[in-house]
Amino acid sequence: MFRITANTNILELLKGEVIIHAIRRLPLCAERLREIDGTNSIHDPEEKLVKLEEILRKPINREGEKTMLAREDRDIVLAAVKQDGRALQFASPEFYNNHDIMYAAVQQNGLALEFVLPKFKKDRDVVLAALQQDGRALFYASKVLKDDREIVLAAVKQNGKALKYADSKLRNNDLIVLAAIQQEGRAFWCATPQFKRNTEFILTAVRQNGEALRHAAPRLRRKQEFILLAVQQNGLALQYVSDVFKDDKDIV
Repeated sequence: MFRITANTNILELLKGEVIIHAIRRLPLCAERLREIDGTNSIHDPEEKLVKLEEILRKPINREGEKTMLAREDRDIVLAAVKQDGRALQFASPEFYNNHDIMYAAVQQNGLALEFVLPKFKKDRDVVLAALQQDGRALFYASKVLKDDREIVLAAVKQNGKALKYADSKLRNNDLIVLAAIQQEGRAFWCATPQFKRNTEFILTAVRQNGEALRHAAPRLRRKQEFILLAVQQNGLALQYVSDVFKDDKDIV
């Protein structure tokens, strides 16, 4: 038999197997547990016991308790995706319609866009948040947004290689291609042929990464100016240089 005194901690007491067995059918949600914990401020033992009994006999508001539990579960999922966006893939389906959770997930890890519902892959705010974190998330964006200049520009500014996921029309856009090769010269391979014949674009690409020389038009790969700039930026660019220049001491 348990004796309740002024110093009895009700929540500690509830850990006892007998008490838990007695009330095991009552849905002790967080709100109810907080009410029970509140009885610890009552100093009169009899009053404390009466209050405890009152709480435990209170009619169950099942819908209210479901709502509260759902809210608490939401907070757990939100905390998880804020720590690692990829955790979204393990969330219960009921949370996949929650804009805040989707946004938080892709903001932490852009590639979490893979796990969101199709409607969010068309949501500009969610997709932009993903791209600002990792431009490669453009791969998971809707077809419509892959043809959106603002969206694609945000992607290639974060990661030039995202250019390969853009609609073909935008891979032919001067501003988009320039932004991509300024961020990552090797993204030059994703550009359409006209850029690979353009002196200014080739210079921009090899200044960022000499290996971009590989994707220049053949006649430009034989220009000493481009070759020298490329190998000075990245020695590995030498593998894309014609054998004729590999004996040139200025280049080697």
